Amino acid sequence: MLKKILVAFVVIVGVFVVVVATRDAKYHIERSTTIAAPPELVYPWVESAERFTLWSPFQKLDPNMKQTFSGPKQGVGSAFHWVGEGDAGEGSMKLIEARPNESATWALEFVKPIPSQSTITFLTTPDPAGTKVTWADDTPTASATCFRPCASADLTIAASAFLITSRRGPVAGVNGTDACSFG
Repeated sequence: MLKKILVAFVVIVGVFVVVVATRDAKYHIERSTTIAAPPELVYPWVESAERFTLWSPFQKLDPNMKQTFSGPKQGVGSAFHWVGEGDAGEGSMKLIEARPNESATWALEFVKPIPSQSTITFLTTPDPAGTKVTWADDTPTASATCFRPCASADLTIAASAFLITSRRGPVAGVNGTDACSFG
């Protein structure tokens, strides 16, 4: 009986390894929502490291995480590094490309708990109801292949990150959609 269990376990692990090894090691996840505000009011919240930390749900993982900011307050080069406990881990984000009121592209690097690198892009486009904000995560690492079967836009860092808080109060997102593609 023990031999049969061991053989079954080896077969299952073998199949998993073959599936993982034959897949391309990258994924793309995106989520969109519409925010009832014009792009020029929404965009500053996605192109500034300091403002990003004010609304990102990632901050809730460890409210006591230590953060340091570097570079300009907004625009290309705006960056932050964090060290936290548990799932917050350690990592950094740096704005690497900015097209005002259109897109902001960030290099994201996790050091802990699982080392990985991603490119995060926020697109802000005019919409009759305000601004369509699309958050996209492109991860070209081996870890993408291992976690791809479990990957979900709702399980990623900014999956529900479309409540942008201004000094006047929250601007709530509506009409959200998810899209995932792997390959």
